[in-house]
Amino acid sequence: MIAERPASALTQLEAKEISFVYPGREEPVLEDFSFSVSAGERVMLSGASGSGKTTLLRLLEGSLDPTDGTLARQGKIAMVYQDHRLVPESTVLANVCAGALANEPLLCQFWRASSKVRERALSLLSKLGLGDLASAKVSSLSGGQKQRVALARALISRADIVLADEPLAGLDEDSADEVMGFFFALQAEEGFALVCALHDGDRFAKDFDRTFDIGSGCLIASEKGSGWAQLRSPGVQVKSRLISLMAGLGVLGFLIWSASSLGFFDSAKFSAGGGISALGTAVARSLSQGFANVPFPRLLQSLLETVQMAALGTALGVLISAPLSFLALGGGRFFGGLARGLCTVIRTIPSLIWALLTVAVVGIGPIAGVLALAAYSLGYLIRFFIEDVENVDQRAFGALRMLGLPRPVAISRSSLPMARASLVGSTFFMFEYNVRAASVLGIVGAGGIGLELMNALEWRRYDVAIGGLILLVSLVVVLDTASRVIRTTLTKEKGI
Repeated sequence: MIAERPASALTQLEAKEISFVYPGREEPVLEDFSFSVSAGERVMLSGASGSGKTTLLRLLEGSLDPTDGTLARQGKIAMVYQDHRLVPESTVLANVCAGALANEPLLCQFWRASSKVRERALSLLSKLGLGDLASAKVSSLSGGQKQRVALARALISRADIVLADEPLAGLDEDSADEVMGFFFALQAEEGFALVCALHDGDRFAKDFDRTFDIGSGCLIASEKGSGWAQLRSPGVQVKSRLISLMAGLGVLGFLIWSASSLGFFDSAKFSAGGGISALGTAVARSLSQGFANVPFPRLLQSLLETVQMAALGTALGVLISAPLSFLALGGGRFFGGLARGLCTVIRTIPSLIWALLTVAVVGIGPIAGVLALAAYSLGYLIRFFIEDVENVDQRAFGALRMLGLPRPVAISRSSLPMARASLVGSTFFMFEYNVRAASVLGIVGAGGIGLELMNALEWRRYDVAIGGLILLVSLVVVLDTASRVIRTTLTKEKGI
């Protein structure tokens, strides 16, 4: 039984002769279309997949702007997406609370929702039959449960208009009836207008005030609605491979020219220093007595110093680059461009040059190495962190932005949790790289095992050099394995 809703003449959505064409396409998806929704009204958009229902909802939501015509909105709009657009790594309660953070104090937006918001979220979850799953990760839910979480997130914003895009997709009949029952019951209680796009809505047509059927190139309103829109299928874009082929040939030609210019095809170049055979003879002579004379305790002490330098340098790099990256991500194009420019300049300067600069400032020793690694890490970590966050699925971020959350808050509530595994992986990669880089910095007096390796090579003590390299390679293998295990663990927490 559908509860009665108070009648209202207030128009909350009105589209006048709007048209929309996707960039890069010539054919319009919507053309000269007029449409209106009144307060508390219940409207269904019915039609086959690909008929244009989602495009229309996105125009009404505001995530797309019409190519032509006018679109007026009265009140707050929230959308329940077909793909849910939730944050799998966060709890059910955190996902729902995110929908109400736009009007919360800044600390609540970034840290923890207020008790009032949490109480309303728990109340909505209880009404939707999810009260006992508030602390569960979204990744552990079924499709119907995720749909109800998305509905709760939309409703907690106290929206005047709720748009729902194929809310029954992938659900069986019983689950579909249950989800639509929740929609209708909460609409009767909350009083919002509902626009719902359904692939096959015949079973629920009687529950809507108006039904628009999309098909055969037209959008025709049944009952009291009016307006129509031409719907055309987009043209098929043909991709040419000629540019890719020419680019590949160009790269290959450049590599061959470079090898020729640098003398890689001149065998005399490789024998100028005595040749590989001379090096092999020297190594064999040095190793003829085995590793009995290799000072492993001293090498291990130097390797430990190298690890300490890399750890401190990486930690300092993370402490500085993390807020800069977040500022760049949340501050729009200006700060983003500034951060990318900064990391490009820093990366241009080799770590060895940074070591020379820091030795000149603080003197010879491992402190100079730590500062050099920290400076060099900035150039990579800022880039890694920005790309890690930008490369995750941005749909949850877009959903929170449409609910009114500021860009930095939406990033911290959606993109950052989803990018956690990548961020940890990037940090471990930088630490592993810094271990290798620290082994070289000793050449200029910046501490670490590099000094031992340099001295061994200068005195033709190849047994010592190889012993040091074996220790270094073993350490890098251990670090790489640890990084892979941690990334795998974090990925499994997503439910992937």
